[in-house]
Amino acid sequence: MLEVFLYIIPIAEILLIHFFFKPYLRYKDHFRLSVTDVVLPIILVGMHILSVRLLSFSILPYYLFLICLSGLLITFYFEKKQNKKPINKIISVVFKLSFLVGFLSYYGIVIARIIQFIRG
Repeated sequence: MLEVFLYIIPIAEILLIHFFFKPYLRYKDHFRLSVTDVVLPIILVGMHILSVRLLSFSILPYYLFLICLSGLLITFYFEKKQNKKPINKIISVVFKLSFLVGFLSYYGIVIARIIQFIRG
């Protein structure tokens, strides 16, 4: 039952936040959060739990290493470009990339876990 909950919680959270709680994702005019920024911690916890059940070790350290490395590469890319971007734009790109990679790997783990469950 816990696993079925883990399979659907990221998509349910994305839909709930997008349709009902999006106006609350800002603090005055200082900063705004996107839906992906709020969903990412849930995806990371679910990725850890499901990868331990699937592989008997967590892939979370490998994911974090990949995101840190890609963050460095993105920063170097924007630094070498002629029109330099502010740091908040670079951080936004890194967070969006980390959400995309995390979401795809999370549901890759979910599909692998379902195949493992069906095969026995």
